[in-house]
Amino acid sequence: MMRFILFVFLLTLVACSDPKPVAPHPAGKANCALCEFLGDDNYTIADDEQDTDDSSDSSSEAEAEADSTQADSAAEADSTQADSSLVSDSDLASFLGDDRYTIADRFLADANLESAVRQAMSRPQGRLIPEEVAFLSRLSASSKNIQSLVGLEHFIALQTLDLERNRIVDVTPLAQLTNLERLFLSFNQIVDITPIKQLTELKRLELRDNQIVDITPIKQLTALEILRLEDNQIVDVTPLNQLTNLGWLSLSDNRIVDLNPLTQLPNLRSLYLGFNRIVDITPLTQLTALRSLYLSGNQIDDLTPLKQLTELSWLALSGSQIDDLTPLKQLTNLRGLYLGYNQITDLSPLVANAGLGEGAEVFLQDNPLSDQALNEQIPALRARGVDVRF
Repeated sequence: MMRFILFVFLLTLVACSDPKPVAPHPAGKANCALCEFLGDDNYTIADDEQDTDDSSDSSSEAEAEADSTQADSAAEADSTQADSSLVSDSDLASFLGDDRYTIADRFLADANLESAVRQAMSRPQGRLIPEEVAFLSRLSASSKNIQSLVGLEHFIALQTLDLERNRIVDVTPLAQLTNLERLFLSFNQIVDITPIKQLTELKRLELRDNQIVDITPIKQLTALEILRLEDNQIVDVTPLNQLTNLGWLSLSDNRIVDLNPLTQLPNLRSLYLGFNRIVDITPLTQLTALRSLYLSGNQIDDLTPLKQLTELSWLALSGSQIDDLTPLKQLTNLRGLYLGYNQITDLSPLVANAGLGEGAEVFLQDNPLSDQALNEQIPALRARGVDVRF
């Protein structure tokens, strides 16, 4: 045994005397060809005191083996590095089960908006990049407590976007979404709608219940067919006079007095102007295509301009100061008439309206109806199938 140990010792001296440099090993490892030959990195100087198998290789063979081992190790390292480059951030994030590798790369500033996007794309985990969301055509993110729209500018293929009932103030990112055709922004905290002027493909826009005063940016949206602006602070509706494709317009619950700008909208079928500050409805005489007109909650007392609107089938005038219904006797297409909370005593114009018949409804609550109206005119209407409520 002692003879074998002496042989190994001598062989070690010969091998380590080789001046050829060898790649350094980690601390505590022997840096020589024999170390590579006897077990690579698993062999340390401390292991010299342990028994080993006999060896008859010469120092030159040990050197050759060491060179071969180094080459194999280098090739293996290169292969490992190449393989690791094939693992993407999203794969790693998925493997880990969270977004720890993507937080720094998020392009959507609002976490609630990102959550809605992930739901729309069926992507609960992994990295989202602008290139993949650029193909999304529809996004519904209502009632998500969203505050910031930063990052939404990358969704350039969107045609329908629903962001109702959030906490949105700034809509600047929407300016880039020029393919939008339907945009829902009601029940937010929006004041400035300037960015929306770029969205000239819009056919439907809903902005009710915000804090909008100036609607000038809307004047460029000439493709609009449906526009909802109720429950804002609008006074001037002049910017709407170029929207000749509008068929449905709601401006209820604002501060509107002057209706003259609306005379340029010949295609209007439905117009909602309730609870404003309107007294004069003369400009409406030119809107002969109207089918539905809502004027409740204003200070209207003269209905004469309405006699031109013979296509009307639904008319609401509750809560005004009306006492004379004479102009209504020519509106023979009426099917729904709301006249509650006025000063009406005489219903003879309604009896004279030959179109009021089976299926029509007339609401007359809280009016000082005369005995003749109660005892003769209402029974006459009911006999024709009119549902009269008072």
